[in-house]
Amino acid sequence: MKKAIGYRFAFVLVFALLISGTISYIVAGNQMLKGTTSHLEQLVHTIDYSLDYDGDIQEQVLSFKENAIQENDRITILKLDGSVCADTNTKDYASLENHSDREEVKEALAEGFGYSIRHSDTLGKDMMYVACISDNGEYIIRLAVYYEGLTDYMKVLLPSLFLAFVIILTASIIMAFRFTGDITKPLNEIADEMLNMQGENPEFNFKTYKYEELNIISYTT
Repeated sequence: MKKAIGYRFAFVLVFALLISGTISYIVAGNQMLKGTTSHLEQLVHTIDYSLDYDGDIQEQVLSFKENAIQENDRITILKLDGSVCADTNTKDYASLENHSDREEVKEALAEGFGYSIRHSDTLGKDMMYVACISDNGEYIIRLAVYYEGLTDYMKVLLPSLFLAFVIILTASIIMAFRFTGDITKPLNEIADEMLNMQGENPEFNFKTYKYEELNIISYTT
């Protein structure tokens, strides 16, 4: 009986831990997403501050990419009408389609900053796009980086979550079996005393237990 109760109690605890762990993972991932978005927002502002819009913008963004950002990141400079005036992924930027319908661009035009996550058919990967209005008010700076969702943070989150899960699970199982022991031991004692009723001279020696429900059993027997 003790094992049956203990295992069921442990199962409930494990299930609760899995649910809480999943929720914690999602919440932590979302918080890291916010942190990433904030970091990229600062980066596009840094790109804006570093550009001389009276000079060769294409040459400047290529130089910035070479010295300040990762190789696969993409910088695009747009005019407010969505036309491209510089892009780090191609020299023929003038032939690129108008970007005014892009979610991050529309949000940047409305609120000053915007971001979106979508799949790139060209690269075959999910990308995060962030965009902001230039301080000179005539351009939009857009940055694109690879984005893998919550799996992008797995290496950071999983080790600590797994360690916490193991510690809590171990403590929970120990507490579960101690708790079931506190219940089954008094029940066994009461059962043993009740067996004495079968003798010619029954003697009862019921104890007082910390659980009132068990005391009711002993009092009414």
